[in-house]
Amino acid sequence: MARPRRIVLVRHGESEGNADDTVYEREPDHALRLTPAGLRQAEETGEWLRDLFGEDRVSVYVSPYRRTHETLQAFRLPADRVRVREEPRLR
Repeated sequence: MARPRRIVLVRHGESEGNADDTVYEREPDHALRLTPAGLRQAEETGEWLRDLFGEDRVSVYVSPYRRTHETLQAFRLPADRVRVREEPRLR
């Protein structure tokens, strides 16, 4: 595998736990979803990432948490140019 030309670190959009920390009393951390604001943040970041990557192929590493997968989906990166790896150590 070739060396990456750039590494871009992106955190998930705002989650239910970011908006209301009492949600941890009712839901496990890994199951928390994005808020509507978090979804908008992820969509906006996706626009920026699509412009940045252009036609390049990219590798994406994502934690197993629901909010990270929701964030990745909201990026709307072209599936034919993206390799996704779930990495539990990113938790």
